[in-house]
Amino acid sequence: MKLKVIYTLIGVYLLLLLWAPHPSAGMSSPSFWVPAQILDGGGSQNSSESFRHIGTVSQTTPIGFSNSGSFYNYAGFIPQISTSRQLPLSEECSEDGSWALDIEGIKGKVGSEVLIPIRIQSAPNAVTSLGFGVSYDAIVLEYTGFEKGDLVTAFTMVDVSSSGPGKVKVAGFDTGNGFSQGKNGYVLYLKFKVIGGQENECYPLQLETLKDHVANFSKTGGCFCISSPCNGDLNDDGEITPLDALTAFKCYLGTGPCSDCTDVNQDGEVTPLDALCLFKKFLGQSSCLD
Repeated sequence: MKLKVIYTLIGVYLLLLLWAPHPSAGMSSPSFWVPAQILDGGGSQNSSESFRHIGTVSQTTPIGFSNSGSFYNYAGFIPQISTSRQLPLSEECSEDGSWALDIEGIKGKVGSEVLIPIRIQSAPNAVTSLGFGVSYDAIVLEYTGFEKGDLVTAFTMVDVSSSGPGKVKVAGFDTGNGFSQGKNGYVLYLKFKVIGGQENECYPLQLETLKDHVANFSKTGGCFCISSPCNGDLNDDGEITPLDALTAFKCYLGTGPCSDCTDVNQDGEVTPLDALCLFKKFLGQSSCLD
């Protein structure tokens, strides 16, 4: 009888050794194994061909044992697995503005047209010829044209062309004196239509491939941010009243606060016309908010 019990225990022990997978040699970090049939790929299988390693975890299994810091499940146990997938992050959008060639960041609403300024600050040398590229998110912005800045108004030639999705190339030269070392001002303003993006999200604008007399300029990109739609209620009291018109007028005078929505007619600046638009809206007359 005792021999029968002993043989039975030995048999159970041998079955357990065959049933449970063994850790791979040299494995030092805690790992988790699950039946391969519940995974759709990835990981490496151990010698049993019925388990697959899915990576290090910080919890133990409900039924299992540890060996050299590695966790294994019995073959008949199907664990509850929670998975997550981290999407690639967009390139970080920085707004420095302290370098020689700089893109000024601005805000805009989907459906609006915006001017994105490119400026030079304390030009390190005189410039009669320049070239550079600008990259942007083509899902958010659509290039439509440009306006010359004060630094290149007298240049013999200035032009901008699309060089692929989300890219434009800027070039200019002057047969005269161009502009001198130490100058501050704007090279040009790129015109875009805002065609997409999410509210309160920002998207990077980058300078690249600087050529000729700006080749050695320090450079910094900017951010284009999608602003929330504005309805003219500048003081957030739930309605448009003469107080909103007064808020816009004080913003223009510099005697009151200016919010992102104060440029009611979206012409790029706050003027008395914005106050007039709000006042007409209050009176029920035709206004820029219609």
